[in-house]
Amino acid sequence: MKRRIGLLLVAVTCIAASTTAAANGLPALPFAAAPPAAPSPEPSEGAGTYVNVYGWIKCYPEAIVRPSTTQQLADAVRQLRAAAKAAGKQLKLRVSRTRFHGTPSFVCPGSFSGGVGSPIPFIQPYKQPAKSAAAPSTVAVLIDDLKEVLTVDRSNYRVTVQAGLRVDQLLTWAEANGMAMERGAIASYAELSIAGVLATGGHGTGHNVSCNMADATINITWVDPDGGIHTSARDSPEGHALSGGVGLLGIITEVAVQLTPPTLTKALSKTFLRDATLPADIDGYLQARQLAGRSLAYAPEFTIYLMFENKVACARAAAANTPFVAIVWRPDIFKYSAFQMFATESLNTGSSWALVPPVPTAFVSLLEMFYLPWQGDYNDVLLSKILNPLNCISQLATIFLQTWAGLGLIPQVIAAGSTNKVMGGGCLPNCPWEQGLAVDDVAFIIDRSQLPDWINDIKKIIHFDLQDNGKAPDRCLSNGHFLIRFGKDSRDYAGIMGGLKEPVSVELASLRAKALPNVHNKFSFVQEAFEQLTLCKYKGRPHWGKNFDRTFTSPDCPVRDNHWKFDALLDLAAKYDPDKVLQPPLMTKVISRTPFGYFPRCALAKQCYCKEDAHCGEGHACVPSAAFPEYKVCRPADLKASLG
Repeated sequence: MKRRIGLLLVAVTCIAASTTAAANGLPALPFAAAPPAAPSPEPSEGAGTYVNVYGWIKCYPEAIVRPSTTQQLADAVRQLRAAAKAAGKQLKLRVSRTRFHGTPSFVCPGSFSGGVGSPIPFIQPYKQPAKSAAAPSTVAVLIDDLKEVLTVDRSNYRVTVQAGLRVDQLLTWAEANGMAMERGAIASYAELSIAGVLATGGHGTGHNVSCNMADATINITWVDPDGGIHTSARDSPEGHALSGGVGLLGIITEVAVQLTPPTLTKALSKTFLRDATLPADIDGYLQARQLAGRSLAYAPEFTIYLMFENKVACARAAAANTPFVAIVWRPDIFKYSAFQMFATESLNTGSSWALVPPVPTAFVSLLEMFYLPWQGDYNDVLLSKILNPLNCISQLATIFLQTWAGLGLIPQVIAAGSTNKVMGGGCLPNCPWEQGLAVDDVAFIIDRSQLPDWINDIKKIIHFDLQDNGKAPDRCLSNGHFLIRFGKDSRDYAGIMGGLKEPVSVELASLRAKALPNVHNKFSFVQEAFEQLTLCKYKGRPHWGKNFDRTFTSPDCPVRDNHWKFDALLDLAAKYDPDKVLQPPLMTKVISRTPFGYFPRCALAKQCYCKEDAHCGEGHACVPSAAFPEYKVCRPADLKASLG
């Protein structure tokens, strides 16, 4: 088989309509009514548990509180503290939604296990007391009902919302009310709660400009572990501890957000590019010069055809200056795509964000039919002889066709529309993880000065580990990508971008079949090597809402040491929460630098990096990475080069 798998390229016709920005007619979200009495804690038996959308983590609190106002929550917290104190118990509180996106167990106040499609065995981080709704020890605050728009200052484009409101819901409200969010402040995947995005440092992309929700935040209202209510300015010490602080200081209930007048954004997608000079190419995008000395204006992959009122015009895209840049990279097929987002005054094709579009159920079913035999054949000896090349062709087609924005399922190389719709979005109710697939999503923040070396190291992992030193070029990763985005120093104490000169987010997302929880994802040893390399060699800061518990508890590379002012966060937490009510078991390990424990199949459960074969799943052995032997990975024991 040839070193590269060819693909017949066809021109992509992007159908667009030249329209002007207008409100979409959606009704404004309702304003909150007067607060009712504090909700009583409910026992968490049965449906009282709450689970990650991928089925990875399931939390088991003793009781659940579902407030609809800040005052309700404050009253409930005071009641819980008093009951725990009277019973002589240590109270633990954590905040989440009924179905949450995070994959580490920070959201669990106590014990957790795996949900559907997860191999995690039942784990108790500490001994659980007897359950009692009257005086529970572990309580979840589920913020699904904190979803109202509270106040609006239309003349200054300021709005105060409850923190359980999702980012995409805020964008919908802003669109209907003649407002917009700053481009970079919009989380790329926007179907996340505002509180969750703030607490974990969730972000979009913006090189040294606004790049996350905190950049659009004026102040934060929060409840402390004694039931006190506070409002802190974004740039106050408390604001820097709440943003990116994983909920250690208090429970965020309301956020005042600075919006703007309505704006339009043009998204330019440059797809199917060779990755041989990727570091220099990225410099070119960020520094407004042509890439690596080659003329983009005449590159065939940038010849695109636009249709306006049945008149066809040929447009050629050249390098231009914008801080809003994202890179989707597939080093296994030597390709990448670059997305650049620009302000525009008039161009509007009615486009919306399409990087993770809604996927028809029938298509997900087809993918699942592919993944079950492919993922199950981890030694590459049966159907993988046929399925591996098909997978590579599929990834080539995806990197060619995938654009930042589009019209529904139609990709657009040049797309334009409301900033609220182009810079971020989602896929509900037709996300792959709402059906038979899940995502292994791992992300770190490094500094841009490290990016060239990191890219070259990832290429080594692909070449030596995945493709057996070039002997198995038909091995490609599953659907997904390396996603590279850019940010700015947030100054937040434990924020993933705090204190870095030029933060860069490097992320690996890979689809897998939920129906095979006890089988490693296909070629998962690549992800294991990526995690350890980025965490240890590059002192990467794992995203607080992504990754897995093992990433935060590595015995060799403690996460706490990678943050610039982690102690400042702990000092404020000690002031407001001396009893550590808001400190979950996983964060206790991070603070104390306690490494993960080992147990059979702990690497399969993503609770450890293996030291011996027993830590891996069936048919896998714990071996040194071929590219970086200092890191051990779980590799199929009988996996050999499939091609001579």
